[in-house]
This record gives sequence, structure tokens and C-alpha cells, in this order.
Amino acid sequence: MGAHTQRGFTIIETMLVLAITGLLVAGVFVGIGTSINVQRYRDSVQTLKSVIQTQYSEITSVLNDRNNQWSCDGQAATSDQGGVERGQTDCVLLGRLVTINQSDITVYSVVGRQTGSAVTTNDITSLTTNYVLNVSTVEVVNDSLEWGAAIAWPASGTGSRTQTTPREIALLFIRSPDSGQIYTFSSDQAPDDPTPQTLRAMIVAGNQVPGQGEQTICVTSNDLLVTDDYSIRIASFASVPNAVETLTNDLLRQQGATAPQC
Repeated sequence: MGAHTQRGFTIIETMLVLAITGLLVAGVFVGIGTSINVQRYRDSVQTLKSVIQTQYSEITSVLNDRNNQWSCDGQAATSDQGGVERGQTDCVLLGRLVTINQSDITVYSVVGRQTGSAVTTNDITSLTTNYVLNVSTVEVVNDSLEWGAAIAWPASGTGSRTQTTPREIALLFIRSPDSGQIYTFSSDQAPDDPTPQTLRAMIVAGNQVPGQGEQTICVTSNDLLVTDDYSIRIASFASVPNAVETLTNDLLRQQGATAPQC
């Protein structure tokens, strides 16, 4: 009777199989992790875009849920103590103010009070001549960008700054009490405590900042390992939600060498 030899896996062969399997599993997990990070980052960008776009509908469909304890003084400063009969205040809801400081977002209601009746040639002159604007200090919404995302300056092109420079921006959305037209103004400074002077300085006619100029807001992914950052662009003289769009660097590059790059 002949002898039969049974061959099995050697230790080296087993270790090789385990090592290759481990690498494959690790690659799958890395791929899944990267996909999750990319989706989280894109969610942050879309959330910020939605916050900005929502302000247009907020000032076209005004909801007054205040009771008769509210009051408004000559500087359009609001208080929820010692008001008058509901609907009889001398102030009116005119818009919204959104301030963004890196990842922190604050949204205010903007109140206006008519202080004059001078005849003017356009809405913006009327706003700066006949009205005083202020923010409601008892209707403030605080939020933040998710997953560690933050706004940043463009790395190159128009509006670029050193990438270590913190980014902040203020966006003022106003519906003219005279014509009903919506206007968007912006500033590269986001005040912690907005005042009538702060708002007045933002209401500037023309394609400039402060004023109605175009704004490109880069959104950095920080530690989410995303290779191509997105940006949110608010078109100059924006008056509708569609004026706010999301762009990639590839799309920005197609617009010329001077276009901002994130």
C-alpha cells in the first residue's frame, strides 16, 4: 500500500492570505469613509445654500406672530415688554440679516420705522433717507455649519485672501416698503451686535461690496478629506432664490483666470 501525503497551507501562505484580505477590507472601509465624508460636506454646503435662499421667502410671506406686548421705539429697537395694541406699531418687518462667522450662523429679523417722507428717485435712496432699520433682538436664530465645515476666502482670483484669514460675511435682505422689490446687500464684516448704523452702511447701490456686488463664499471641508471644495455664489443685484447657486472649482475655472477659486 503506497503512502499518501496530504498538503495544507503553510504559515507563510496563511499569513499572505490574511494580509491581502486585511488590505482589501481596509480599502473598502477607507472608500466608505471617504464617501461618507464627501456626502457630509455636500450636505453642509446645501444647508448653507438653503439658509440663504430661505430668506427670500421669509420676507415675501411675512408671518406676524407677535402679541400686543411688543413695542418699537424711534430707532426701530424692539422689545417684548410694554407694547401697544397688536397691529398699531409704527415699525414694520422689512427683511432679514444673516451673519456668518466661519461656521457660526446668526439670523435676525430686520425692522424698519419711517422717519421721513422725502420724495426720492429710487427704493434704495428712500430706504436710506426715510427709514431707520434695526434688528429684532428678541427674534434671533443661532445655528452652525455641520460636520466641521466653515466659510473661507477664495484662494485665488477675485476676492482672494490668505487662506489663514478667517472669513465672515453679512447678508442683508430687504423688501422695499415703497415698491415691494427685494434687494440683497452684503458686507465682508459680520457684526456681533448689529446696529442701525451697521445696516445703513450695507445699503449701497451698485455692483460693489458693501452693496449689491456678487459674493463667492467658499466652503472649506477642513478635516473631511474632500479634494474639491464647493462655493456658494450670490449674483450681483440678487432678488430671488435662483440668484444663489452652488459651484465647483471646475465651473469657476471655466469662467476665466480672474474668477475666484476655492
